[in-house]
This record gives sequence, C-alpha cells and structure tokens, in this order.
Amino acid sequence: MSDNDVDMGEMMDVDETAESTRTIVEQGADSKEAQDAAKNKPADVNKTSDGKVGLDLPYRRRDLGGDTQSRHIAPSRSLDVATDAMKSWHRKGPVPWEVVQRVAQGLMQREEWRSAKKVLEISLAGPDDARCMSMYATVLNELDELEDAARLYERLEGMRTHPTSSDEISAISAGGFGRVLMKQGKYDRAVTCFQHALKHFTVTGRRPRSRRTDYLDSAFWRAELARAYMKLKKFDLAHKEQQRVVEDLLAHLLAPERSSVTLTRSLLIAKENLAIIYWHLGEPVKAEKLHVEVLVDILKTSGEGADSWKVMSRMAEELLDSEPDRAVCLLERVVAGQIEALGEDHEDTLSSMGRLADALQRSAEYEKDRQIGEFW
Repeated sequence: MSDNDVDMGEMMDVDETAESTRTIVEQGADSKEAQDAAKNKPADVNKTSDGKVGLDLPYRRRDLGGDTQSRHIAPSRSLDVATDAMKSWHRKGPVPWEVVQRVAQGLMQREEWRSAKKVLEISLAGPDDARCMSMYATVLNELDELEDAARLYERLEGMRTHPTSSDEISAISAGGFGRVLMKQGKYDRAVTCFQHALKHFTVTGRRPRSRRTDYLDSAFWRAELARAYMKLKKFDLAHKEQQRVVEDLLAHLLAPERSSVTLTRSLLIAKENLAIIYWHLGEPVKAEKLHVEVLVDILKTSGEGADSWKVMSRMAEELLDSEPDRAVCLLERVVAGQIEALGEDHEDTLSSMGRLADALQRSAEYEKDRQIGEFW
C-alpha cells in the first residue's frame, strides 16, 4: 500500500460489498434489504489508487471532462484532519455528511476511487441523501461501473424535490448521467442530459458565486455537449457550442483576478477541440491556424513534451491525406522528442513510430501519383 492510500480497515468497521452496493442503488438505502446488506457483508477493499483519470477538474481531459462536484478539494493536510474527525465520529455514532463529504472529496482528488467509494457508502447506507448519491454515482462512473452509475442517476432524476437535493445537484447529476451515457454510446440521451445541466449553469453562472471555479460550469457542460454532437456527427451544432466555450474561457482568462495556469490550459484544450471540428467541417485553413496557435502557446509556456506531441500528432493525422509530407515532418519531430525523453521502447514512442511509418508510405504513394499525373 502506498503512502497516499487509506487503510479503510483502520479507518472504520463499516464494510459493504458490490452486492450491497447494488441493493442500495436499486432499492434505496431506506429499504430493510439495503440496511441488512450494509451491516452483514464483508468488504472487498481495493486499497490502491486506480490512477485511470486525473482529477484536476474540470480540465483533466481533452474534452474539459470532469465533475463539478469534485473540484473544491481540500489539500492533503486538510484531508488528514478530516479523516481523523471521521474516525472520531464513527466511534461515537453516525458520521455527519459534511465530514464524509470532505474525506471523500480528498480521496477523489488523489484518484483513490475505491477508497472514496467505501467512504461514501457510510452515508449511502443511511437515509437517502441526494448529495451523497450524486457523488457516489460520480465515483462509480470513474470506476467504469456504468450500469450501477446509470441506475443511481435515474433514481436521482426522481429526487429533484427531495429535501437533500437542489437545482445545482440536479443539474450536476444530469450532466454526470450524460457522461455515463457517452461511455455507453447513447449519445442522443447524453445530449439531453448535457442540455439540462447547461441550462441551469447558464442561468446561474453570471451571478457572483462563492466558489472560485463555479463560473466555468457552463463552459464545462457546453464542451461536453459539443463532444456529444461530434459523436453524432452533427458538426455544425458541435461548432456552435465549442466556439462559445472558447469565447467564454477567453473572456474569463482576460479578467486578471481569474487568470490561472489551469484556465490557460483549458483554453488551449478548447481551441484544439474547435480545430478538430473545423477539420470535420471541411475548413482545413481555420483548423490548421488554430492548431498552430495552440502549439505555439504550448511550446512557449511548457516547452516540448507530451502536450505538444499530442497536438503535432493530431495535426499530422488531419494532414495525412492532403499533405502527407507535412505530416511526416511533424511526426518525425514527435518521434525524435519521444525517443530522447521516453526511450525507443516506450509505448507512446512505438505508437508514434507506427503513425510515422504510415505517413511515409502515404507520402511515397502521393509522390508517385503526382508524378504519374504530371506524365499524363
């Protein structure tokens, strides 16, 4: 067990299995079956961090992916204090939701999804609480337990008037459900969910908010909506939404009190996604211009590395059919950088080598066709 992992056996004596989880998800925590399952089943605790997805939310992925619930995370010291508090409460009786929430959020920040799941199950085993259920569904999604996550989100749809719910929790849950549906390939339903989330945050997002990153909620869900439209090949609609994402992020970046490294990176991601949409719309000039802007900014701010290689690889992919020689030049630079930084045997280097070989073949075929064309 690593230093960052939480020993759940030491932290508490409450253990639940996947079976009890399904019982709670399907029947509700108030049912006798759910309570019995929570009390009597042994734990199957994975004490290691999954490490599958980062949690620098909401900007951890190309699509601005992430969950708004998990953004406001306590630092490591605060997590330790909250964990100690939870142990003390657990020895006395029921643990208050606020304590559980703080510990779970800290674990989510560390990407310790299974440990976060166990912590949230303390509150999930009690009376229904929309706040806990929404966070729990987020964790299930990150663990790719999609069926359980979907069932829980469907239950949350019927809890909009529940005392523990709110318009914001309802919107976040709708968006979270959309992300599950995206993984399941149900893009039309995902669009509806993202539209619900976007509607709420578009209305409230311009009010002064107490939390530092809440003003980005609408941009986040709009980016998810654009991604769903791209999956449906509705590139005109995707362009409309993604263009708005770029404009909103740029406007916030120009405000001195809101400027940050995270926001700058988010803008670069949004611009690259917009460039990809331009390629699909058959506007290569606009696409390449944006890609070059992104690449130059990355090289200025962080130098050559994983981010710049990703952009160059994307540009090469789009140029492969029309200008294979340029694709070769980009991929040669990527491969050279990866060999130096990662080594020849690294999976990323090998993958780039494969793309370079394909580009060289395309380039040779392109040149041969060109010469034949000139001959005739």
